[in-house]
Amino acid sequence: MIEYKKMRILIILLLLGIFSNLTAQPTVIKGEVRHLTAEEKIMDSANRHCIETNSYTPKQRLQNYPFNRAKQVQLLSFDMPANVIMGGEVPVKKGIINQERVKEIITLSASQIDSLTHILYNISYQGPFFTIDEGLCYSPRNAILFNDSKGKTFAFIEVCFQCTGNRLSSKKVKGGDFCDEKYELLRNYFRNAGVLFGTEKRIYSDEE
Repeated sequence: MIEYKKMRILIILLLLGIFSNLTAQPTVIKGEVRHLTAEEKIMDSANRHCIETNSYTPKQRLQNYPFNRAKQVQLLSFDMPANVIMGGEVPVKKGIINQERVKEIITLSASQIDSLTHILYNISYQGPFFTIDEGLCYSPRNAILFNDSKGKTFAFIEVCFQCTGNRLSSKKVKGGDFCDEKYELLRNYFRNAGVLFGTEKRIYSDEE
């Protein structure tokens, strides 16, 4: 049954390639597509929650791309083009930020980067699960930018806090696991750093 605002798709072995940009580790159910058992539904729901599963050191966390290449890491909030109702994307073209669409931009200190990498890489899913959530909306307003020595953006992690979705600039980017509470953790992180635009709580929920 398709939910009003969100649908869950059962993962089978032949479909795993579709979700190559996701860092989640769903459990492969071999054979025909079927409904989950009551026990599997409980496990599926519980294991989506975030826990601190890793204890990578700051040095280890910074070895992940694109942190290992970045000379500067920034938090960004941006507006949509006037002719776009739904959607939008990070306003970066050929490494240059379109300043006309920038609402807020904050350059992170070393300690702030340490806190960010802890959220991204040390906090993960509680355990294996069986389904992938696909939101039916995506209107991003925020991003994490990774800049080179010339100030050009070579990678980003785009985030939509209202629809709880994200997009990586390439398959090379290691964004960590976006478990259920990860968006709230990042939302608070952005707000504490001084980026407020776009960080409102999600519009849609399973109860709607």
